[in-house]
Amino acid sequence: MKAITAVCATGASVPAIAGGRIHRHRDGENAEIQMYLSKLQDLVPFMPKNRKISKLEVIQHVIDYICDLQSALESHPAVSQFDAETALAAAAQLPPAPPAPRRQPLGPRPAPNTILRKSPATPTEHRTHPTTPEKHIDRPMSC
Repeated sequence: MKAITAVCATGASVPAIAGGRIHRHRDGENAEIQMYLSKLQDLVPFMPKNRKISKLEVIQHVIDYICDLQSALESHPAVSQFDAETALAAAAQLPPAPPAPRRQPLGPRPAPNTILRKSPATPTEHRTHPTTPEKHIDRPMSC
């Protein structure tokens, strides 16, 4: 017998029913859902941190937070002064950004690794006289 998946009018699928039994979501899907719920709990302020809350409570807090953000955005004084046509026209008149300069690939080191010594050093000698690797002058710094 084939498993059947029903689709609601909203496009959400419900668990498949085969042989009169409802099949639960796989463990991987449940783990992914839990990961996203915990991420939402971290992102939304004023979420209760001292107790465990249900999935429904997390969703309710997220919806409330989105509504608060939307009302704050709509009531901000800069919204009434913003002219989208002027902003788009100004952006269209800007010259295109120059392409980023090509970066040189990493090459082989010209000197051997000087961090590790060939002869075993005593722990005190190693601490008092640390060796530093040579800097490659031709390569630009990455940060």
